[in-house]
Amino acid sequence: RLGVTPGDRVAIASGNDLAFVTTYLGALWAGAVAVPLNPQVPSSVIADELARVEARVLVCGAAGAAHLGLPGAVAHDALAPGAAMPLEVERDDDEVAVLLYTSGTAGMPKAAMLTHGNLAANIGQVLGDPGLALRAGDRTLGVLPFFHVFGLNVVLGVAFTAAAAVVTVEPFDAARTIAAVREHGVTVVAAVPLMYDLFMAVADAPADAFAGVRLAVSGAAA
Repeated sequence: RLGVTPGDRVAIASGNDLAFVTTYLGALWAGAVAVPLNPQVPSSVIADELARVEARVLVCGAAGAAHLGLPGAVAHDALAPGAAMPLEVERDDDEVAVLLYTSGTAGMPKAAMLTHGNLAANIGQVLGDPGLALRAGDRTLGVLPFFHVFGLNVVLGVAFTAAAAVVTVEPFDAARTIAAVREHGVTVVAAVPLMYDLFMAVADAPADAFAGVRLAVSGAAA
């Protein structure tokens, strides 16, 4: 109903929540190119990033909409289900699936082009490693930002392909995350070193909080 056609850019400014996940999967289903954005950067930066990728539409989750207040943005809650789901659009491996902005540590952030083949290869590499492979029924911690490839593909993509679940925590807080791990029976934790340091610093954390975790992965920093 928003007029999105195959190849259009669908930008997403949202935290790790249902709004992000459904918009991301919906964009890929429709043959569009998903453009995940950091919802916490200044609105002027978002506006520049939208212009550079020529986004057809920007969908905001609750946090993104409140922070940005951009004219022309579509709030996720306004996107009620349609009467019928359109047929999935087939895409080739070499077609772009995601435009993912870099951190900009070596200059202005650039929108890196990730194809469907790129994403599938990354997922296949993880699931093909006996030490990293997820199992159907696993519950993965979804606390890494979904606008970063670690959270987007190594957490979301890998989990959904393996028929696992993702337990999201938004925003990140070490104590709340530990409680979520215990409450929801998280079996796989993917995090960066700083997050593990913050977990260790929670003084009143239950000793058995991570007892159900069978696999903990660290990356993206030394």
